[in-house]
Amino acid sequence: MSRMKASEPIKERLSIGVLFQKEAGGNFYYRYQIENSRKQISLKTTDYKTAKQQAEKIFKPLVESENLDVLSAHVKAAKSMEGLKTRLPLDKVWKTYDEHPDRANPSTKNVYMEYEREWHSLLSLLPDKQFFDEIDFSDAKAYADGLRKQKLSVYSHGRKLGHLRHILKTLAEYRKGLDNPFDSPVLYRKNSEETNLQTREALSAEQEQELLKNLDDPSRKVRNKEELRLIFLLGIYTGQRLKDCCLLQWHQIDMQGHKISLTQFKTGKKVQLPIAPRLYEALQQRWQNRQDLANPYVSPATAARYNTINAHGKAIGSSLLNEDVLRVIRWVTGENSTKVEGRARAVIRYGFHSLRHSFASHAAELGVSRAVLESLMGAKSDIVEKHYTHVGNEAQEEAMRLIAGDIGVLSPQERIDKVLEYLNTLPEDRITEDMETVRKLLLQENTIS
Repeated sequence: MSRMKASEPIKERLSIGVLFQKEAGGNFYYRYQIENSRKQISLKTTDYKTAKQQAEKIFKPLVESENLDVLSAHVKAAKSMEGLKTRLPLDKVWKTYDEHPDRANPSTKNVYMEYEREWHSLLSLLPDKQFFDEIDFSDAKAYADGLRKQKLSVYSHGRKLGHLRHILKTLAEYRKGLDNPFDSPVLYRKNSEETNLQTREALSAEQEQELLKNLDDPSRKVRNKEELRLIFLLGIYTGQRLKDCCLLQWHQIDMQGHKISLTQFKTGKKVQLPIAPRLYEALQQRWQNRQDLANPYVSPATAARYNTINAHGKAIGSSLLNEDVLRVIRWVTGENSTKVEGRARAVIRYGFHSLRHSFASHAAELGVSRAVLESLMGAKSDIVEKHYTHVGNEAQEEAMRLIAGDIGVLSPQERIDKVLEYLNTLPEDRITEDMETVRKLLLQENTIS
């Protein structure tokens, strides 16, 4: 620090920015620069030690982050540090959370609005409380009990509670070390409550082809039919989610290399997908027939529909597009919903996500390795686990059937030889630990004989 005479202001260059006074004995200021833009903040204190601590809390995230929104939130939080000394009124909680650097940052505005709706719903149950640190387990339980009466799915029930849990976790500094009441597991419903409920079923290969056939039928009517056919082809031949398929852009497609490279909206995973011949033909035709050369989307009308925002700022496009998708699927499956006890909404058996199940199922049946399938689908998934466990069980049953054989038809050695022959034809990723144990035992028997 470059100390001057007591009658002169203090000025010190920090690792990022400068800490200084404009006049001796006056308030300290912190000045720093981001992307050629100079920022200056009043630290509202004349004490050097306190000013330096506050400045460090500001420039630490500047070192660690490149996201300007996050930086701005950290600066706001640092500027309001004095507020931590007082209790946070309930009517100030949402504004404080909204300005916090660790607030939720979902990919769509509507999801973030859900956090605000859940908070105000909880707030309506707290008429006799004034401060944030007064929220306790009884309040959390009352809210969870209210959700149970709404006949929500297990997932929706947990998501709503999770939003509130995140708000209390983010603002834990205002709760003086109190536990987060929304951490309690008794508030959450168990997945076992819906063990027998499969929300999406895979379409068979025959159903997929029937679906495409219907999309080629001029008598079948649906909005943006030509684009929708291409989107279904993407789902069938890549296993990607609806949003990734309908918002696909031309720069993500390498026609010469027969590759699609995209970052999945839901997971943020980057995947590279070979283009199947039938899909390549459709993409090539779409490229040749496009009308708006400046539009980046492969399916521009459908992308615009998906990106629809209503008058209240809510994203409603996914619901609109899903109506179109379900209309097409019902051409093949007929009535597509099942009423389930304990849930307000009927369960849709087949949807666009069924194509993701189908893709995994076809891959498993063809002996594609689990690692390869996960690289195409973007991540380890319950879908992959489900289909590969099924194949593993079938392989084990077949192996045991061969071991048993038909008594009196094959000699013991012949049965051993047939089992070994079968096991040797399986790819390594299909061999379970139990099957490998069987192989070793049979090889020992083979050697003895």
